[in-house]
Amino acid sequence: MLARVLRRASIGVAILLVVASWIVLPPSDFTLLKRFGKHRAELDQLVQMAGHDSQFVQIGPGLVKTVDGKEYGGDGAPGLMSAARWAEYQRLFKAVGMNEGLNRNERTGDVFVAAHSFGKTEAVATYFGYLYCADGNERRYSFPPCMERSDSADKRRYRWRKVDSAWYIYEVRVHGTDD
Repeated sequence: MLARVLRRASIGVAILLVVASWIVLPPSDFTLLKRFGKHRAELDQLVQMAGHDSQFVQIGPGLVKTVDGKEYGGDGAPGLMSAARWAEYQRLFKAVGMNEGLNRNERTGDVFVAAHSFGKTEAVATYFGYLYCADGNERRYSFPPCMERSDSADKRRYRWRKVDSAWYIYEVRVHGTDD
């Protein structure tokens, strides 16, 4: 009897560990490529909207950050843009499965549409998603794939793979004092 209970409990724990790792670990490149193909129109729309809303460098489900460094909680964001615009950003983030929103480089127009995984602190985290590198010459202060213009790389803090002419799968690993 006890052996049966322990066996069932160990099966339950194994299933729980598989589900927990699936939730915590970033999706594979294959999954991101598949999602990119399915949601390319939404990703392009996010980049276009971010370009028009150039007064913002970060737009996410609960935060808006302006180019002058001011931050507003999600409930204050509708005051900075129309309620319809805010709702459209939220719909698009949900559709593409990127729960961190986007970061836009104000100098270049490059946009990282991101999700967050592994850890819920700024000190230890992994951000993954899609990076759009806009056309332009100013590359000194941008995301590494946009600066380097290489098809792929796997470095200590960054990993990327080119999807098409302007898009990359992009991963940023933040681990404590990694500078």
